Amino acid sequence: MKATQRCPKCGGKKLWLIDPFRVPSDTAGGQEMFVVPHQSTGGWVSLRANPVGSFELFLCAACGYSELYAKSFAELEARPDGSVRLLDMTDPKAGPFR
Repeated sequence: MKATQRCPKCGGKKLWLIDPFRVPSDTAGGQEMFVVPHQSTGGWVSLRANPVGSFELFLCAACGYSELYAKSFAELEARPDGSVRLLDMTDPKAGPFR
């Protein structure tokens, strides 16, 4: 949806962009939704509020289909408990050329 600028479900060309995407909270503006709301800090306290990244939402004005896209997540780190991890499906033997 983001790349094609059309809805993959109905083909609609009118899209709402909500950036940053926020979830309801007790403040009028809502709370920005983070990719990872609690990230390891490396100190004696294992986790603290150290949000990483955010989301933008594309919403089809015709059918309501929506897609979330993560952004600003370069500082994301894997967590030892496996709850945040990178799945790398690239073939190390393939190289950059085909």
